[in-house]
Amino acid sequence: MDRELIIKMNGNNPKLKKTLLQCYDEFEKSKDIKIDKPNYKEGDSVVLKKNMLLHGLRDIKKVDFISKNGFISPDLNVEMEKLQFAKYIKTVSFWKVLKDEDLSTYIKDYNDVVVKYYDEKKDKLVEKSFPFFDVNKEDLYNKKAWSIMTKKENNFLPSDQNNFSKLAFILNMKKGQNLIDMDLYSPKMDDFTAKLFVNSNYHRHFIEKKHSRNFNERREGHIVYGVPKNFIEGILVNRELEKEAKELDNLKNLFPDAYICNMDGKVIKA
Repeated sequence: MDRELIIKMNGNNPKLKKTLLQCYDEFEKSKDIKIDKPNYKEGDSVVLKKNMLLHGLRDIKKVDFISKNGFISPDLNVEMEKLQFAKYIKTVSFWKVLKDEDLSTYIKDYNDVVVKYYDEKKDKLVEKSFPFFDVNKEDLYNKKAWSIMTKKENNFLPSDQNNFSKLAFILNMKKGQNLIDMDLYSPKMDDFTAKLFVNSNYHRHFIEKKHSRNFNERREGHIVYGVPKNFIEGILVNRELEKEAKELDNLKNLFPDAYICNMDGKVIKA
């Protein structure tokens, strides 16, 4: 991908084209940034820092592309599979870390299910998290659960309940504020510009979510164009991939400076 191709592919909308070119230029400039990586040893617990990003991957074959090019929107790359009916266009989606915490705690939190039910007076909706396999009949029936849901991360990051995602990249964005500002939910991205990268069917929902005061609504991020590979700090693998020695060796060869960790939040390859 280069500037000329972006212009050719997106020449009909001047505002969209201008924003894409700005994001492309920032992507290219950010390739030279050196991040400060932790000096983990095997067996160490991984600690996430506020504003880190996670990007889940279902098809492990795509790691080759990422190791060479970084994270680039499928809409802008002929080598990547295009997503039909995508909600967000010409962006790469990430999950944002909202506070400093151990990776194991972060994983447990998104593995839990959220049960909502009315209190005894029937005038207040109570929300409570439970480990997925600990939800029992009392929680569901005696309390007359109004809803039971898994968090969205559960479908896009390695999970104990499913094998959708094989792995997730952990990105250290401490020196990448200019890239963070390219997120559709960033205060630096005005509503009119952001909506250019959102499917028109979701405009109203997007604006409501962008301006929501709900702390948890800030977990989701969509960065226009993408993020270079040099921001990768580590790789989280699911339970199955953890047992595949050859696949782990291949990951380490492709990303020699990144640690590999498991669902317990422990480093298995430093």
